[in-house]
Amino acid sequence: MNDNKNFYNQTIKNLPEIDSALLKAYLQDIEKAKVELVLELKNNQITPLNIALETADLGEIQDLADKINQQFEKVVVLGVGGSSLGGKTLTAISKNSAEKIVFMESIDSCSIARNLENIDLQKTCFLVVSKSGETIETICQTLILIEKFGQENIKDFSQNFIFITQNHQNSIARIAKEIGSEIYNHPQNIGGRFSYLSIVGLLPAAICGLDIFSIRNGAKKILEDFISQEVEQNKVAKIAAYQLYLLAS
Repeated sequence: MNDNKNFYNQTIKNLPEIDSALLKAYLQDIEKAKVELVLELKNNQITPLNIALETADLGEIQDLADKINQQFEKVVVLGVGGSSLGGKTLTAISKNSAEKIVFMESIDSCSIARNLENIDLQKTCFLVVSKSGETIETICQTLILIEKFGQENIKDFSQNFIFITQNHQNSIARIAKEIGSEIYNHPQNIGGRFSYLSIVGLLPAAICGLDIFSIRNGAKKILEDFISQEVEQNKVAKIAAYQLYLLAS
């Protein structure tokens, strides 16, 4: 993460000068939105952004990642959409992600068979992620893997599964309880596609050796930079305004 600390500032530069009334109008709209954003953040009303300001959960996520790495050689994430994409994006930064983690997003039998090639079930942790706990693809993936353990005559596989979902009453949670696996809470006020800064995205990142404290702190810095700067000096605001300007012109 240290090598990329200036990436944010380096990649958004050489923007055109704001010399149009329409462009300035967009910036004024962004300034108004920023005032509302600051108020909502102070009132903890935007959980996907407020989580960037938190640190209390990071130790538990890191401890879980360390435990998984100590017990297992491989990790397979069962989930689709936002339950998978955040972790998939973050782990792509890691040099060893391809060897350590697999994101199984399909219920196609050929795809599943390919993902499980050369995988020792007993040395693999299956991380099941579904906010609602009712995602049919994730339920099917989980049941297929449980059946696979049965076919291999592996009777005690409760430790091979870890579940992340928003409550303990949904279908995914019931499966977890039936096989005796641990359940971790998916933040209720964060939608799956915005969950990359929560345990959903940070656990896979930590498993692959990334510094999740730096990831969260980087998000905090970008948020604080946006809030603290006037929009006409703010590169992110300028890009947003200029994109709107190009769409309208």
